[in-house]
Amino acid sequence: MLRPGLDPLTELAATIAARSNGSAMDIRKALAGNPEALIPHSRALALAEAPDAGMVWVVDQFEEVFRSPNADERRQFADLLLRAADAPDGRVWVLLVMRVDFVHRAWEHADLARRIAERSVIVGPMADDDVRAAIVEPARRVGLGLDPNLVAAILDDIRGLATPLPLMEHALAELWRRRPAGPLDITGYIEIKGVRGALRPARRPGTGTPPPAAARDCSPGVDRTHLGERRGGGHSPPRGT
Repeated sequence: MLRPGLDPLTELAATIAARSNGSAMDIRKALAGNPEALIPHSRALALAEAPDAGMVWVVDQFEEVFRSPNADERRQFADLLLRAADAPDGRVWVLLVMRVDFVHRAWEHADLARRIAERSVIVGPMADDDVRAAIVEPARRVGLGLDPNLVAAILDDIRGLATPLPLMEHALAELWRRRPAGPLDITGYIEIKGVRGALRPARRPGTGTPPPAAARDCSPGVDRTHLGERRGGGHSPPRGT
């Protein structure tokens, strides 16, 4: 899984390098110079897991690509994903997760727009049980305990919000950054003043500049798109969104 950020080729190269012990700089150069360069990297990463394994690339917050100032690199990144999804052996899958209100930007790349139009799925708001699982399960997988009171407080704070997940993600990342030796408890959550309060430390001191990503990335829906019919994707704060 990767998030493209403002420099998607660099993020993609760093993700490959972290899994392959290669040089991120060299990988980036290869990716920028050949639209099919992601195919051999995908196959190599899959083979490192098992002889018959495939590779799944999950690009979360794909809308970040459209904020990149470099139009050529936006196109190159899309080309790499599309060619990988069309790999002849059918062992590479690509899944894009993006905000619905950015889908129209895909028309910058005709083939990308066509794939999204043909294969997208709109994901609506999550029920409480789904949100609870998104909080608890990633932590459980890395052996991190969560105070039930913390989970309940988060659910109470986000209930009724139109687009709670980016705010919740930011709060959980802040709790992870401040985490004590033991389980995450409600004490830290109170200190950051809840889901909305977690954004405040990201403001620049002495300015009214709002925090960059989490405060703005609120939208009424999420679009998930498989780019190819033949399809086969990093440890940081545990994520469930």
